[in-house]
Amino acid sequence: MKKIVILLFSLFVLSCTEVPEVEIRTSTNVPFHILLSNSTGDIVGMGVPIQDQVFVTADHLLEHHKILQWQSVPLEIVARDFDNDLLYFRLPTWRGIYPQWSTSPPAVGSEIFWMDGSRLTEQKVHSVSNITEDQIDKDVITISGVSNLGNSGSPVFDAEGKIFGILVGGDKSEELSYVVRSDMILEILEENMED
Repeated sequence: MKKIVILLFSLFVLSCTEVPEVEIRTSTNVPFHILLSNSTGDIVGMGVPIQDQVFVTADHLLEHHKILQWQSVPLEIVARDFDNDLLYFRLPTWRGIYPQWSTSPPAVGSEIFWMDGSRLTEQKVHSVSNITEDQIDKDVITISGVSNLGNSGSPVFDAEGKIFGILVGGDKSEELSYVVRSDMILEILEENMED
């Protein structure tokens, strides 16, 4: 009986003690994403929710597969930005959480994360710059490591779990992957939603 009273008193004291709030910064805070499939049901990439049932993914997925869907529901295209390889789409039936977006790119050398299928991949930022492809400047973040097929459109996020871009491609010979920055993604969406 004495042990029970001591245990109850200890629990009472602990419940009255103010515990300081600690912010946990870990790679396990994975932002939400959805898997996109082609007309035969094969997973071909990912989409990331932005706001009001609007998502973003890599436009080359639609270029290549012609039809994209989520759980057999065809995507409702909102806007396309060929210059930055971005496709915006709406899923009116989707109900879920919206991840936090960061408009500040991470520093070179920072640890970043993206989804490789169902596995979390950790890499480092290689550079934050513009690259020129077919005479078009793209605001991209280059990350060390090569992404795999099916990773296009994956959210790329920092250790705080904030998305700072989406994966749109890579260069196997250089062992680099390319991420379109979130500030560009949000700016282009805003311009297209105004129209």
